[in-house]
Amino acid sequence: MEHLGNKMGTYVGEVIKQTFNEDRSVSAHIRIKDVGPLGAITGTCTFEAPESPEHNTGIYRERGYSLASDGSPVMYRCAGVWRETNAGGNWEVKHCAVNAEGMRVFVVLHFKTEDMSVTATLYELDS
Repeated sequence: MEHLGNKMGTYVGEVIKQTFNEDRSVSAHIRIKDVGPLGAITGTCTFEAPESPEHNTGIYRERGYSLASDGSPVMYRCAGVWRETNAGGNWEVKHCAVNAEGMRVFVVLHFKTEDMSVTATLYELDS
């Protein structure tokens, strides 16, 4: 198995809204205004209820779009895993994403409840 490719960059955005769902999952709407080569992104992510409640970890899914340089939307989807890194509202997510143009990236996200921020570090998968 090949290692991850080059680091594409680290980008900071915001959590616009959180929803606590009846199935114990949490949905969040995120926006990052500048994700380098991907432009601006907006997406809806879901932290599924913990598979292992005593370890605070579970499945993560995200769907959204980025804006290409010409302003046209490019849809993307991703899936991975989350874990709570600080009780009460800090989560780390590791996931793979693919967009409608076939671009694939590995992403490490850090969500912070205290300031409703999200930080994304992207790595190439096809280098």
